[in-house]
Amino acid sequence: MNKKIFTIILLFLFSNSEIAYGQCGDFRIEEDYFADQLIGFYINSIDINTGDTSIEYFRYRIIQENNQTDNLKANYSLIINSPDLGLSNFELMSGVIDISNISIPELVFSNVDINFDTQSIPGADFNSEESNLASISELEAIQSVILSSGKVPNGTYILNVTLRCSEDDSVVYDSISKTIEAYEPVFLDLLSPGGDIQDTSSTAIFNTMPLFTWSSDYCTQCNYGIRVCKYDPELHSSLADAIEDISVLPSNQNIDFYTLETNGSFAYPSQDAFDILPNNLYVWQIQRSYETTLGNQKNKSEIFVFKVSSFENLLDETTNEDPYKDVLKSLLGYQYQELFTNDGELTNFKVKNSTVVLNNQVVPISTLYDIIEQLNSGEAQLLEVEVE
Repeated sequence: MNKKIFTIILLFLFSNSEIAYGQCGDFRIEEDYFADQLIGFYINSIDINTGDTSIEYFRYRIIQENNQTDNLKANYSLIINSPDLGLSNFELMSGVIDISNISIPELVFSNVDINFDTQSIPGADFNSEESNLASISELEAIQSVILSSGKVPNGTYILNVTLRCSEDDSVVYDSISKTIEAYEPVFLDLLSPGGDIQDTSSTAIFNTMPLFTWSSDYCTQCNYGIRVCKYDPELHSSLADAIEDISVLPSNQNIDFYTLETNGSFAYPSQDAFDILPNNLYVWQIQRSYETTLGNQKNKSEIFVFKVSSFENLLDETTNEDPYKDVLKSLLGYQYQELFTNDGELTNFKVKNSTVVLNNQVVPISTLYDIIEQLNSGEAQLLEVEVE
């Protein structure tokens, strides 16, 4: 069983704490730096054969208040809570490191100073006195996930370190507990306004300062941005073409995405944006960015398009709509589409009164309902439709 994978995790995850002082010396541990902005930890950022890396994840210092002793012990444990692994409060590893031959008052060490063969850091020697790992079957299952995904699985990792006196384990110098949230996001879905291009009629809005909403998974260190552009089917070959054109948000064309302070919803601003105008189509997209050991990662959502209607047009459409359109549809069937739409002979035709001529007689248009019933029951048959 190759234990290097789990040593790599410890290198990734190496705050203040409760302090107790012993009689055999006074030590404390302080955090100089920790890469809290990282949420994705990829295995290929560390040499799997040596443990070497050029990326600094942490830097700590152990400070001795006096020179009473030149050695101490560091007890450590790593607890995992990972839905990806199906683990809750699971102790992956624990052990004891003997730090001896301390020759300077402050030991400063970083993960870049430590690899699989490290036996010393400037000013002291390191030696693994005790090491405990989970069972072979549990380790193999975890290792399989890590190797297949190439990264530390999403979850919360808790590293506990306690400095103790080498001569008396009951004497605790200092202790730390560091919680690392490694949750690299997966999905980013737009909700409203808009949708696909064929749905613009049903998803049309009237608000020229709309509320944009989207759904994404948990991410504490993610940054979000939004981009809104006008869409003109005569100028743009696709929604992707439109989103790359001049933006209405942000109005500053040197910025690709307008920075958002919150995640999940955003009201169109009155500043730093051009007006959204009625009777136009617009496209929008959300971008998410975050830091990993491979550098900055950016995810973009799909592109939604929405139509901004006007109340004036709505009133015009209502006024001009044929009140007997449904009657004609039921009477003519598929031939209605041929005659009244797609440049048919009766496109834009509307029944302007409530009577029709039937067998050379003027009768109420409601008589057509009787004919529709006869057609549906098979008592009558529509043979031909002629337009005069």
